[in-house]
Amino acid sequence: MMKAIEYNINICKEACKLLKNIHDIDNSLIIVTYINSIAKAVRPYIFYLLLGYIIDVLIDENFTDGIFLMICLLIIITVIKAIISFTNNCIERKRQLLYTSYKEKLHCKYMELDYNVAEKQETQEKISRINSLVDMYGGLEELVFVVGKLVEALLSICISSFLVISLIIALARFNGIKPSEKITIILVTLLTIGLYIYVLLKKSKQNISQSKKSFNNHGYNESVLNYFINEIYLNNDMIYDIKLFNMENLTTARFDKFLKDSSKDFEQERMNNIHLYSSIGIADSIYGLSLFILLIRQVYMRVISIGAFTQYYNYFLNLTGMISSFITEWGNLDKLCNRMQEYISFMETNNETDHENDYIIEKMHEIQFHNVSYKYPETDKYALKNINCTFKTGNNIAVVGKNGAGKSTLIKLLCGLYEPTTGYITIDGINTKSIKESGRMLFGTVFQECATFPFTIAENISCETNYDKDRVESCLEKVGLKEKIMSFPKKLDTALLSLESEGIGFSGGERQKLVIARSMYRNNYCYVLDEPASALDVLSENELYEAFTKLTNDKLGILVSHRMSGCTLCDQIVVINDGEIQQIGQHNELLKTCDLYQDLWNAQAKYYIS
Repeated sequence: MMKAIEYNINICKEACKLLKNIHDIDNSLIIVTYINSIAKAVRPYIFYLLLGYIIDVLIDENFTDGIFLMICLLIIITVIKAIISFTNNCIERKRQLLYTSYKEKLHCKYMELDYNVAEKQETQEKISRINSLVDMYGGLEELVFVVGKLVEALLSICISSFLVISLIIALARFNGIKPSEKITIILVTLLTIGLYIYVLLKKSKQNISQSKKSFNNHGYNESVLNYFINEIYLNNDMIYDIKLFNMENLTTARFDKFLKDSSKDFEQERMNNIHLYSSIGIADSIYGLSLFILLIRQVYMRVISIGAFTQYYNYFLNLTGMISSFITEWGNLDKLCNRMQEYISFMETNNETDHENDYIIEKMHEIQFHNVSYKYPETDKYALKNINCTFKTGNNIAVVGKNGAGKSTLIKLLCGLYEPTTGYITIDGINTKSIKESGRMLFGTVFQECATFPFTIAENISCETNYDKDRVESCLEKVGLKEKIMSFPKKLDTALLSLESEGIGFSGGERQKLVIARSMYRNNYCYVLDEPASALDVLSENELYEAFTKLTNDKLGILVSHRMSGCTLCDQIVVINDGEIQQIGQHNELLKTCDLYQDLWNAQAKYYIS
């Protein structure tokens, strides 16, 4: 018993946490929901009360009072219906906005996380799971509906209980019935209600237990199905491979398997609901018949009038109906809180390091790594070990090495996306942990997997709505895209991707040039190009390197590339092997003294030198 009480108290606590989230997003939604629930709860009782009086006065042939009561009933019910209709429309609109805001809060929380936390597999899986469960069952907006039903049911139960108790007291005081018969009537009434509630509680508990077992699989299966649809069937790159390698049967077989697994879960839940509502239906029928016989007998014995019979019969039915509704919605609240634990847990996720963020860097002269090591979360192997190096403004630096040597990890540490596991990094002698987030604006970084957004070309480059048109055009000219883009009807206002019917798409190399132009627009003090030529042809690569050397003339330029030709343009070359700096030097020097650099250079040079 105590465990059950404690369990339900915990449900209340979890629901309050979720309601607080709703209040933070829209503080009027809960109030409107309460008004709607109160109006729905009192409407049937006012109707039955006045209807009972109308029947009695009409039986007594008091037509004037009957007409007056009917007019009052019509006016009151019309007003209550208007309130319910208005609040229903308001709640529906607010629930739609709540769903959007809820998704936005998830996104904002994700953006607050440090990069090394955000990219964890655990974090990625949690986000996917939350979205899948919400899309299937609803999230915070569903809580509004459930809470509204609970408030309506609870208020209705209170009103019904008061009226039913008043009838029992009236029967106890009536002198026309023997004491033994009074006790029998009261006990039968209470026993009937008790049995009905027992059946509801037992079947609802079984339904909730079965639902909890199956809903965990729903989120996983739904995320898999969404992956198949969005990332395989609707992905052009995937379709090419599927057709070329005749993989239609394999992909269809895998999809069908997950679809069948998902269908089994839904079928099990459907059968659980059928059993629940069948049991409730049978209990309703038995209870309604027993109640009808009991009250008709009181009418026959003139304990109550026909109008009172109408009132009390509906009061009793409404009492058990609302008890049924309350138990059902409490079960729904339990299930909703259970599946929203992922959301609460994610929103309480903290970064692994505290940021003091005291200093603002407006200009940069030197970046220095002080015995920096880094290992990815949940791994024991260090991606970088004991890195000590200095990068100074006015130099172009190349970072080279084999795949997996740690080049991209070094760049992400440099840009502040990762925090060192041990050691520290300074900019002009200031620890990067103490530099405000705006310090990242010092870096213009272009990663291999470049991202463009469904905005206009100008917005993609400037990253703002109010942009400098001349500067945007200048950046496009430097990367060789100005002529093509200015030939479009909307020029810089041309939308990318497919959110608009006139939106366009670029090739991989053109997207990379756009991202490079974005980096140029901010006039950074350090430009970092991580595999920038991976999607470019030889001529475009040459144009890029020429633009890079001009861009970084009086700034710091860092180039990470598998294509060794770019190294000849750099003042220094950092050779990384197995997470450690093997050697730092210039091209001609490294060709003589560094075996790894020689191997990397000769592996490509032999195809061009006869």
